[in-house]
Amino acid sequence: MKKIFVPMKITLLSLLSLVLLIAGCNKNDNNPQTFIQLQRIGSSEEAYAFQYNEDHLPAKIELYKSSDGAPVLDEYFTVSYENGAPVKAEYFNKRNGSFKLSTRYTFTTDTQKRITKALIKRFSSDGTELPETIKRDYVFNNNGKLVKIIFNEDQDNTWVLEYDANGNYKESPYTNDQPTLKHTRTADYKYDNNINPFSVNGLGIMMMVAFDGDVFNADMLLSENNISSSKFVDTRIDYPGTQFQETTIETKSITYANAFDANGGLQKIDFSRNYKEEHQNEVIRDDTYQFSLNLTCIKKNR
Repeated sequence: MKKIFVPMKITLLSLLSLVLLIAGCNKNDNNPQTFIQLQRIGSSEEAYAFQYNEDHLPAKIELYKSSDGAPVLDEYFTVSYENGAPVKAEYFNKRNGSFKLSTRYTFTTDTQKRITKALIKRFSSDGTELPETIKRDYVFNNNGKLVKIIFNEDQDNTWVLEYDANGNYKESPYTNDQPTLKHTRTADYKYDNNINPFSVNGLGIMMMVAFDGDVFNADMLLSENNISSSKFVDTRIDYPGTQFQETTIETKSITYANAFDANGGLQKIDFSRNYKEEHQNEVIRDDTYQFSLNLTCIKKNR
């Protein structure tokens, strides 16, 4: 599946996945009987469309790509539930003009219907199930926040997630100090005061489960509020403390301009991404890239 939503990356990369429950609300909407449901999100090149069951859970997710200026269905997912908990999903892509099963996901859930384990099987072009089983385990804290993803049951291959006092994603400073290289990384996130639509009904956690964090960044998926800016500074010092010492600083900044419709549904996100590289106090690269995503939301009754 193509990653049209990754603000940190410009190119579109392949990924097999599914999307689960997209809903949102504005902080000023105090009616607990209504919510905002996303119907479509994307650009002029690619867009996702969502179909829901009677419980407002997605039953089918479609990816459309532009062909001669018109949207054409290229991939889709079907999701199965038992008593409101996701138990299975299947991914189909187009091969030689027809849709073929490519990936099957089997889920284990907890008492709160959160996915705690995913078993992923892939299929060859002739429909043969491949022998490898890909595994993901998910750990939550007492506040219901996703704090750990374990890849293929390997504790040394684990993504640990952190949050601030408001429940928004953050990253602690990182330092790797070696004799020939010192690398430090800092991350600064800022958020608005509106409810993040991905935080409603566990959407962001489900998206993280489905996409391994590759469609949206964790700051957008797992935070209680909407990300408004992020800044990452990587400093590399080669041969520190010697006459050969050289310093390189890379700074990546993203600003997010979010627009809402009259019902409080997210309508448009304008991204501005800047990448700056300095070597020995000289700027050797300074690039800015801008793009937008358009969204269609409707207000629904619970």
